[in-house]
Parts: sequence; structure tokens; C-alpha cells
Amino acid sequence: MHLDGYLYGAPDIVIEVLSSDRKRDLVLKKGLDERAGVKEYFIADSVTRKIQLYSLNGGSYKLVYDETGLFKSTLLNLEFVF
Repeated sequence: MHLDGYLYGAPDIVIEVLSSDRKRDLVLKKGLDERAGVKEYFIADSVTRKIQLYSLNGGSYKLVYDETGLFKSTLLNLEFVF
């Protein structure tokens, strides 16, 4: 929601590029975004080119796909190979 020049609420999509602190990325940050209501949560590994998509379903994330070199988003209606 836009109010007084600020945006409030969670984004619809988050793309998490894994850092050297994988536990923080895969557990802490993913859990925070899940509780905040982010609809699509992507985990991207720049080393392996692997992408995982978790979709919010009933308040918790469910793994939708786990692919190498493919990005696809239902919310964005977008798919591309890299």
C-alpha cells in the first residue's frame, strides 16, 4: 500500500542470492519472508546456477521447482533460461 510516499507490507517476490552464510539465507531470511507473507521466494545459487522456487500456500512455503539454469515465476508470468 502506498501512503505518504512510503510503501508498506511485504513484497510479492523475493530473490535470495546465496551468500557465504547459507544458514542465514536458507533458514533465517526464508523464515522471515514466509511469516511476512512473501508469495514467491526464490533461492538462487550463483555457483551452481540452481534456482529453487517456494510458493506461499496456506501460510507456509511449498517447494514448487528446483531447476538448474531456469527461472520461472507465475506471478510475473515470466520464464527464461540462463
